[in-house]
Amino acid sequence: MVEICTTNNSLRLRYAAEQFFAPLTVRWCADGKDLYAPEKAIFYQCQSNQGVVIGPSVRDWTSLDFFYTEQPNDWGNDILLRSSEIDVFEVVFYLLARVDEYLNPNLDEHGRICTDAFIQQQWSGLNCAYIDLMRAEWIARLGIEDTFRSAKELTIDVDSAYAFLHKGMKRTLGGLVKDLIKFDFRNLSERCRALMGGEDRFDTYSYVLSQAKLHEWKARFFFLLADFGPQNIGLPFQSKGLQMLIQELDKHTAVGIHPGYHPWEEYAQATAIEVNRLKEIVGRPIQESRQHFLRMQMPDTYRLLEALGIQRDYTMGMAKEVGYRAGTSRSFRWYDYQQDRISDLEIVPFWGMDSAMKRHKGWDIATAKAEIISAMKEIEGKGDWRMIWHNETLSDAREWKGWRGVFEQQFK
Repeated sequence: MVEICTTNNSLRLRYAAEQFFAPLTVRWCADGKDLYAPEKAIFYQCQSNQGVVIGPSVRDWTSLDFFYTEQPNDWGNDILLRSSEIDVFEVVFYLLARVDEYLNPNLDEHGRICTDAFIQQQWSGLNCAYIDLMRAEWIARLGIEDTFRSAKELTIDVDSAYAFLHKGMKRTLGGLVKDLIKFDFRNLSERCRALMGGEDRFDTYSYVLSQAKLHEWKARFFFLLADFGPQNIGLPFQSKGLQMLIQELDKHTAVGIHPGYHPWEEYAQATAIEVNRLKEIVGRPIQESRQHFLRMQMPDTYRLLEALGIQRDYTMGMAKEVGYRAGTSRSFRWYDYQQDRISDLEIVPFWGMDSAMKRHKGWDIATAKAEIISAMKEIEGKGDWRMIWHNETLSDAREWKGWRGVFEQQFK
């Protein structure tokens, strides 16, 4: 338990402190006389000769009437060295409430927030779990016992469940014709073998489940069930083969929705339809999601997920970079900055994605392994570990030849 003595009853302050110290309970006191252990307490905006004192910020950030118009410029370039000198709860609130995404709403070609203007770029960059490292420092400083235990999970996005199978007669014939026109005899050979009962290279599900069981990690699969389109190339949701796969995986592990790529004006309706499709396939409410292409709009996407009954979203990360978009590897409750309310929606971050490492960062296999080792070491005992992998990238074939070794580096 962490004790905080303050007369400030701000919702923002309580959110930041409770998310910062979670899973430890925060006990709030307005009078130091009511503290159980004042020598281990935090005194927020009040003086004391005991415990740790946090003075006032230069901004009235805890007031619900205050909204940032620019990034704070008084935190310095090395936030980790100054976490005991500044209002650490303001830093936590700024990062978790994703204030930067309201201040700098520049978007890339897919409508995703650009990371160039994130405040972490002024510090040590995006590849640092600032909140987790500061939390560990504060726990040690207060001299209290920590009950946090790291979680490690495999999360797999299934954009296209099979390379050749269960796509319907029209797409199957079209694929055969395309291979012939392009003289792509390797693909044609693989296609024919799969259609005649051989292996489909995207069918890596047994491999993932075996690795999860072997290393005692949880595994989660997110399925794309959008109508076919330029960016939605999954199998038809009516496919019996796809439905049987989802139902079988749902018996052994967690299955969530992977909402498709749609124009923003169509996104809400399309996502509701896709969530209902998965619900009908598995016969239960859908509670977990990750957005296709990691496309989301703050705060509209999260509000929609709330309305659809989603309890946990796994989109908090970056498509072209590795690191921690919200400055933490640990899950946290979403704060609706515009409405000033604490949501029940749990936000679950990830460190990096397979395509980000290979296609955007340009890492080879050896570099990717080294970066994973470094990132996991940094948060060991302090944070959680998750990445995004795709079923096709774990095929260990073609452009992904050798990348199973990168995937398995997580377990070493």
